[in-house]
Amino acid sequence: MVTSSSSILVSSGSVTVDESGRETAGSAVVSIGAATPRNPVPSLIDDILARIESLLNSGLACEALRRLGQQRYVCPAFENARAVCLMHLGKEAEAVRILEYLLESMASEHQPVPPVYLLNLATALALTGEAMPARLLVRQLKLQGMGSRRLLELENSLNRWEESLSMWEQFQLKHGATVHHPVMLSFPPGELA
Repeated sequence: MVTSSSSILVSSGSVTVDESGRETAGSAVVSIGAATPRNPVPSLIDDILARIESLLNSGLACEALRRLGQQRYVCPAFENARAVCLMHLGKEAEAVRILEYLLESMASEHQPVPPVYLLNLATALALTGEAMPARLLVRQLKLQGMGSRRLLELENSLNRWEESLSMWEQFQLKHGATVHHPVMLSFPPGELA
């Protein structure tokens, strides 16, 4: 059944979400061009991300991750949020895997990649000790014109990391060797889109 665009309803199972983001029990009705479980209503995404951000700011990353796991919708913003939660939980390698997969899938679908996803990947890489790939992403973002406070904070953290290396590690780094030491951040990791 198709309804007019003024009554946009998105259904997943027996729960329906209307255009204001309210969930109600009902039958499956999706308008042409309306949101689907793979493309939820933008206001619904914003509402969920605001709840996740509130939980993260309260130090409840595990609860935020649990709530994201309950979402029936699949969208890049939620995958990015999962990676941010994992960084808050100290599971940076998992965050890197999620973000790399997200960026690869967006590129294969020719979707524009929000710079904040690249910034989050750089942050996760830095936290896993992959400082040089993180630095390359920071440079790329700066060349693209991103000048966010978080980007500058990450760059400063990377500079402090490099300065803290022993002379031998600095020598290795200058000659192309990989030095694996996690970068210490002076800010909470990750940004929600």
